[in-house]
Amino acid sequence: MRVVGGAAAWTEGLVSHLQHAPYYQEQLACTRCPLRAEASRVVGGVGPLDARILLVGQNPGDQEDKRGEPFIGRGGEELDAWLTRMRLARVKLAITNCVKCHTADNRPPKNKEVIICRDQWLGRELDALTVCEVLMPLGKPALFGVIG
Repeated sequence: MRVVGGAAAWTEGLVSHLQHAPYYQEQLACTRCPLRAEASRVVGGVGPLDARILLVGQNPGDQEDKRGEPFIGRGGEELDAWLTRMRLARVKLAITNCVKCHTADNRPPKNKEVIICRDQWLGRELDALTVCEVLMPLGKPALFGVIG
């Protein structure tokens, strides 16, 4: 498998993509919790609908909030290095966060914030993925978001 990294080529050529899922525009307009007031935008998941692996992070950081894509800042650089070592192609994975909005001062999201986003969006993202076999939470808030 050829290793492909970086967010620049993330959506190029992807037709069946999480950003085309039926709920995506509704997700971008979400105001279900106070975090939306702190964030520049809602950051939805990315990746092909036929991804076999879904990586779930905690919540968007500063760069993700500015650009609207998960894992493109410092965490994204670390993720790309990890994926390269594992020989996984980023464009073949689905990547999201359990909380879709940036938090002030990059604090970890509170459990109640995780629950609101999880209950509204994470299940819908999973349902949109047609053949997902592996769901990998990255960090404590993401683990809580996945298993409660």
